[in-house]
Amino acid sequence: MPFIRRDEQGRIIALYAFPQTGAEEELDLDHPEVLAFLRPNPESTETRELLAESDLQLARVVEDLITLLVEQDVIRLSDLPPEARRKLRLRGDLRERLSDFAPRQDDGRNLPRPDSGVPSPANPSPNPGNNDKQ
Repeated sequence: MPFIRRDEQGRIIALYAFPQTGAEEELDLDHPEVLAFLRPNPESTETRELLAESDLQLARVVEDLITLLVEQDVIRLSDLPPEARRKLRLRGDLRERLSDFAPRQDDGRNLPRPDSGVPSPANPSPNPGNNDKQ
């Protein structure tokens, strides 16, 4: 039987094989509270918040990956579906707006607007000496 430690709300926060300071209570391994601690509810608010935060971080990773692939000439923005290009442009525009009100923290990897016709590190002119074929 494990020894359990509880938080201020009475929820199990740790299990121990031996008694510890603050963990003197014993419960059977098949006790519903122990099982719930070992198998957290995927519907819990904390799990949803962690997943949402992870989604936001992953979105930026995907943006950076697309930028890198464009810069490396592996793909062109025009290879992406129009809806994906629109979403990437929107996020870039929103990030640019935020940077107008805060000290510049941009890492220089904003996606270029594919319809801008302006060369950038991510979208260089295909013929640097011949600008009339862009």
